[in-house]
Amino acid sequence: MINKVKFYIPKIAINEATDFYVKLIEESLVQNGVDVENSFNLFRGVKSNEVIFVIRLIDLFLIKLLNPKAKIITWFQGVPPEECYLIKGRSFKGMLGVFLFNLIEKNAIKKSEMFVFVSEKMKNHFENKYGLGFEDRNVILPCYNKHLDENSFNYKDKYDILNFVYAGGMNKWQCVEVTLKIFKKINKYEKKSNLTLLTFHKEKAEELIDKLNVRNVTVKYVKLEDLQEELKKFKYGFIYRERDIVNQVSTPTKMNSYMAAGVIPIYTNVIESFEENIDLGIHELKFDPDLDTIESISNQIILHHKSKKRIDELKRAYRSIFNNYYNDNMNKQKFFNSFKSIFNKC
Repeated sequence: MINKVKFYIPKIAINEATDFYVKLIEESLVQNGVDVENSFNLFRGVKSNEVIFVIRLIDLFLIKLLNPKAKIITWFQGVPPEECYLIKGRSFKGMLGVFLFNLIEKNAIKKSEMFVFVSEKMKNHFENKYGLGFEDRNVILPCYNKHLDENSFNYKDKYDILNFVYAGGMNKWQCVEVTLKIFKKINKYEKKSNLTLLTFHKEKAEELIDKLNVRNVTVKYVKLEDLQEELKKFKYGFIYRERDIVNQVSTPTKMNSYMAAGVIPIYTNVIESFEENIDLGIHELKFDPDLDTIESISNQIILHHKSKKRIDELKRAYRSIFNNYYNDNMNKQKFFNSFKSIFNKC
């Protein structure tokens, strides 16, 4: 079996989510006797037949140019061609981007020895798109970067105040406009309710709030190292998504961040991995974007807030999800079992 893996992770590609994910996989290998080498320079020390882990598809393309015999493990984080089309549509830039992303993606699919997908739906998407079967050459690991903090359930007045949070970007598929519309309807009936948008894109967020004339909304930016402490203050967190392939294949880290801080997620039934692995029982606030209206969603959230608090049951539900889905040891073992199976003849 291969006894060394090189991780090519450019500094520009490192953030809190990718860093946690990559370290999880590194630990999986090291704990099972495989040496790990980190490299930030693509043009230094490239050797024939080595196994290289990449997280950007363009890097795989360059590595194969320099070293056609390299064996590649690729982490597929999303579906860039479909994301490009969702954002830019049929414009010239949009169609050019789709064309280029498809070329890069197809090259990565053809030239990877092992595939790391974030969901079963993502694997099925690529199989259907390219008419391939990945058989035993893949492993599925959800995106996450936080562990459950049970002290967050005890934050002062946490579940008594009708407050909401949205943490993330302002991309089209993140549906911030719908989120604001839902909150606006809630605030119409519950004047003391409030929403905080935690985003780097403050100006864009404030423009949208003004356009929709939404009150009781605060926009702020919090450093990543302070985010979890900030999230502990909130009862509900929004992860509203529409039914499209970009969302269906994803496993947004936002769900993990919210739950780790004891926040109750408000989400839709379009993220297939969450449908398979997340069950909040009586605390569930999950909606169908094709059937549920803004009015009905807001009414159900208000009823949920006014219902009897059963924090012990909420804790048990969260513990189960972190034990069976966001579980480091389980996911590390899953990765290594697949790695061993794929490379045991090398």
